[in-house]
Amino acid sequence: MRLEIGGVAPVFQDQPGIAVVVELMNLIGAPAWRAASWSGQFQQLCAELAPGVPVSTSSEVVPEIREYERTSTTCGNVYVMPLMARYLDDLERKLHDLGIPGHFYIMLSSGGVATPATAKRVPIGRMGEAEEFGDLVAFLVSERAAFITGTAINFDGGMAAVV
Repeated sequence: MRLEIGGVAPVFQDQPGIAVVVELMNLIGAPAWRAASWSGQFQQLCAELAPGVPVSTSSEVVPEIREYERTSTTCGNVYVMPLMARYLDDLERKLHDLGIPGHFYIMLSSGGVATPATAKRVPIGRMGEAEEFGDLVAFLVSERAAFITGTAINFDGGMAAVV
């Protein structure tokens, strides 16, 4: 594998806008941890042989079955990686320059938080689940949401936002 990647890596370095998506398809019978391990090894080789080229693995972005969804989401992820990295680096620098102490975290569509390093690596997050959309709708029709009027709430499921 090193030889094959090594032959292609110099081409990546000379081309602007090049990115690598790692999607190991049709690993029938292979345990999920093995696919993730192989993807991780491939990602490390790409980073070593073509530094600065964004690399995204589907096993990290969307670790579930369904190759089309995994691949398309990972393509979107690698596309926005450089944009998110620049944005978060700029935000971090500005917060530091303003003298704001502490660390900041990024809110995820799941309701959790991520460090800037994680958000740079997986900016698209993950695909939303149907139950999560249901939870949002249940909240919006409940008494607890009575204060919300004339507001659009973006519920980002990863690939597209639902308003």
